[in-house]
Amino acid sequence: MMEARAISGNTFGDNTRIHQGDVIYQQTPATSREQSLKLLDSLPEATFDAANKQHVASCLANTRRDILDQIKGWADGDSNKHIYWLKGWAGTGKSTIALTVAREYSDKKRLGASFFFSRGGGDLASTRRFAATVAVQLAETSPELHKHIADVAASTRRIQALGLYDQWERLILQPLAQLGKEAFSHPLVIVVDALDECDNSDDTALLIRCLAAAVAAEHADLRILVTSRPDQPINLGFGDISIDSHQDFILHDIEQSIVDQDLAVYYKHQLEQIARTCHLGAAFLSDETIQALVRKSCGLFIYAATVCRFAREGGSLAGERLARLISTERLPARAGTELDRMYMTVLEYSLNTKLDPGEMARTQELFRRVAGSVVVLFDALSPASLAMLLGEPKETIASPLGSLHSLLDVPEEEGRLIRLLHPSFREFLLDPQRCAITDLYIDGKEAHKLLFECCLRIMASHLRQDMCDLRQPGTRISDISRSQVNKKVPFAVQYACRYWVGHLERSDIDPQEHCGIADFLATRFLFWLEALALIGRLADGVAMIRILETRLHGSTTAGSRALLSRFKAKFRPKRAEKSPGLGAVVYDAKRFLLSHSSIIEEAPLQVYSSALVFSPEASIIRRLYMAQLPEWIVRGPALSEDWSGHLQTLSHPNVVRAVTVSPDGRLIVSGSCDNTVRVWDAVTGAERRVLKGHSGAVNAVAVSPDGRLIVSGSWDNTVRVCDAATSAENNVLQVGAVLRYLSFSSCGKHLVTDRGVFQLPSSDCRCSRNVSATKSWITHDGKDLLYLHPDYQDSFGFLSGIILVFVGRISHVLQLKLP
Repeated sequence: MMEARAISGNTFGDNTRIHQGDVIYQQTPATSREQSLKLLDSLPEATFDAANKQHVASCLANTRRDILDQIKGWADGDSNKHIYWLKGWAGTGKSTIALTVAREYSDKKRLGASFFFSRGGGDLASTRRFAATVAVQLAETSPELHKHIADVAASTRRIQALGLYDQWERLILQPLAQLGKEAFSHPLVIVVDALDECDNSDDTALLIRCLAAAVAAEHADLRILVTSRPDQPINLGFGDISIDSHQDFILHDIEQSIVDQDLAVYYKHQLEQIARTCHLGAAFLSDETIQALVRKSCGLFIYAATVCRFAREGGSLAGERLARLISTERLPARAGTELDRMYMTVLEYSLNTKLDPGEMARTQELFRRVAGSVVVLFDALSPASLAMLLGEPKETIASPLGSLHSLLDVPEEEGRLIRLLHPSFREFLLDPQRCAITDLYIDGKEAHKLLFECCLRIMASHLRQDMCDLRQPGTRISDISRSQVNKKVPFAVQYACRYWVGHLERSDIDPQEHCGIADFLATRFLFWLEALALIGRLADGVAMIRILETRLHGSTTAGSRALLSRFKAKFRPKRAEKSPGLGAVVYDAKRFLLSHSSIIEEAPLQVYSSALVFSPEASIIRRLYMAQLPEWIVRGPALSEDWSGHLQTLSHPNVVRAVTVSPDGRLIVSGSCDNTVRVWDAVTGAERRVLKGHSGAVNAVAVSPDGRLIVSGSWDNTVRVCDAATSAENNVLQVGAVLRYLSFSSCGKHLVTDRGVFQLPSSDCRCSRNVSATKSWITHDGKDLLYLHPDYQDSFGFLSGIILVFVGRISHVLQLKLP
C-alpha cells in the first residue's frame, strides 16, 4: 500500500482514496493495520507461551548447561551460520531445550517468533499456518516491521490460499527486505521445535528453504533454532541449503556422564517435591534409588519425566511405584527397550484394578477405544469433543483418560485439548513388537475404522442445510464470524467433516462394501460442502473426494446390490434405467465440487441454489438434491445433458499459449500472453504462484524431471529458469530466438528446444551436446559450427537436438554427428 501524499497543495487524510485515472493510492492507518493483522490465519497454540505449555517445565538450573551455553553463544555471537539445527533421538530433551531458549530470549525482548510442531495436533502438524503465525509474532518486535506486515495482510486478503513459500515471501521476506539498516540492536531469535512432527516431508524440506531465505535477508539479523529427530527428509532438506548457513549439534552424542549428571539433578529435584507433597521417608530419596533410575533412563529425559509423573500420580504409593519400575527385568539397559518397559509398567499399574474378568475385558476395550482414538486422531480434541465424536458420555471416557495422566495431558479446564506428552507413547502403542501387552496394543487400522464410523455417524446426526441459520443465500463467508461458526458447528462435527476420508484411507474398509458412504453421499453431501466452506476447508473437500475416487478404483470388489439400493429411492426415472454405482456418484460429486467450488467457498449457501441450477441435467448430485432447490427458483435454464470434457477452468487474464504438468502430477504450469507463468494445484485448481519477469508472451513451459525447476520460453527471446517451490529465478538464458517447444533432457541438465539443446548453467553433465542456432549459424558449445544459407535460415527447427528439419524443402533433413 502507498502512503497518502500532498497533491496540488492539499493534504489528504488517512482514509482518503485519490483517483488518478485507473490508479488508486491509499494509506493504511494504524488502526486498520491492527485489523489487518487479525485477518491473518495465525495459530496461537503453536507459540512457546500458549496455554498448552504453561505447565511444561524449562530445563532445571545447572542442567543442560553445555548445550544451552553453546546455543546462547551462537545466538549472541557474530557467526555467519544463522541457523542452529539441534537434532537428537526421541526423548533426549529437545523440546525442553527449545522451550527454555524461547522463554529466556522472550524475557530479554529478543524472541522474534516460535512455532512448536506437534503430530496429531491438526494444524500444529502442518505448515499451513506457519508463515502467518511467525509473521504475527515478528510484527510485535518492531513498529517498522509491524507496518510492512500489516500492509501485506491488508492487500492480500486470500493469502492463506497461497502455498507455503509464497506466504513466507509476502509475509516475511518482503517486509524484512524493507527494513532499514540496523533495524534491530541485537539479533532476533526464532525457535522452530519438533520439525520432524510436521506431517508432510515435502513441506518440511520447503520450510527449511524458507528459513534459509529469511536469514539471508540483508538487514534482518535473525538466528533460527530448529530442533528435530535426525529423520531423512530433514537431513535432505538441510543438505539442499548451503552448509555455511547452518550449524548442527547432535544431542544424543553428548558424553553419557554429562547426561547422567543432569538426569540425577532432575530426579533429585522432582523426587524431593513428591516426598514433601506425599510425606514420604528418606528411603524414597536415596542415592541408590536415584542412580538406579538414571541407569534405567539411558539418557532419555522423556523416561525421567514420565517416571516422575507416574510416581506423583501414586500419591502415598509413589515409593511402591518407583520400586516396581526399578525392579523390572534386570537386563543390560538400552534406551528403546527401557522406555518400552517403563510404558508397559505404567499401563499395567494404571489398569490393575480388582475387577472380574468381564469387567476387566470392558475396561481394556474402553482403553483401546479411547486411547486408540487419542493416538491416531489427526487433530487434538477436548474431552467433551472426544466423547461427542465417540458417542460416549463424558463420564465414560473420563475413567480411561484419568488413569493415563502420566502419559497424556488430560485437561481439567473446559475446552482445553487432550495431548500426548510425548510422541514415543503413540509409537509404542501402535507397534505390536514394542507393546507386549496384547490386550492393550492398539491396532491402527481398527482405530481408524472406529473413527471413520464415528465421523459418519456424527455427520449424519448433525449436518443440515443452513447450519449457521444465515437465511440469506447470498451471505458471504467474510460476513460470518468464526465464533458464530464454532457455536453452530461443534468441534467434533468440524473434525468429522475434515478427516472422515483420512480415517477411511488408513483403515482396511472397502468403500464399495460400506453402505454408509453411499448413504452419506445421497443424503448429506451438500450439507458437508456447506460445513467445509463455513470452516474454511472446502479445498480439503476436493482432495478428499479425489482420495475416495482413487480408493474406489483400487477396490477389489465390484460392490454389493445393497449399496446400490441406497440410491434407488432418490431416483424417479420416467423409464427403466440402472441406478448409479458408487463410483459414478463419487465421480459426479467431484465434477460438481470442481465446477462450483469458487462460489461455494465465497457464499456457502449457494451450494443449494447456483450449484444445483447450473449443473447438467444428468448430474447425479443435482438429481439427488433437487428437493433442496429454493422455491423462488421456478424454472432453471436449458443446460447441457452432461458434464463437459474439462474438469476445471484455470484462467489467465490473457490467451494461454503453453501448458504442462509436473512429473508427479501435482502441479499444472501454464504460460500466457500476459507475460506470466502460473503454477496451479492439480488437485484443487488453486493458483499457487505467479512467475513474472518476461517482457513478452510466454509460449513454452516445462518442469524438470525431479520437479524442482520450471523453465519458460518467451517472445522476448529468453528462457527463464525458476525454482518450482520458491519461485526464485535461478537463471535467464539469452537464446536469441523465439522458442516454440521446450522440454528437459532425461537427466534434467539440458533444455531441448526447437532451436537446439542448451546446457543449464552450473550443470556439469556431459550426457548431451550443447547445440543451438542463431538466425544464420548453428553453434556447438558456444562456437559457430555451420553457416546456414540465407534460403534456409527462416525455415528450420531442431528435432532431438542434432537433427534439423527444413520446412517446405525436398531434402528436408540435415543430421549432425558431432565429436
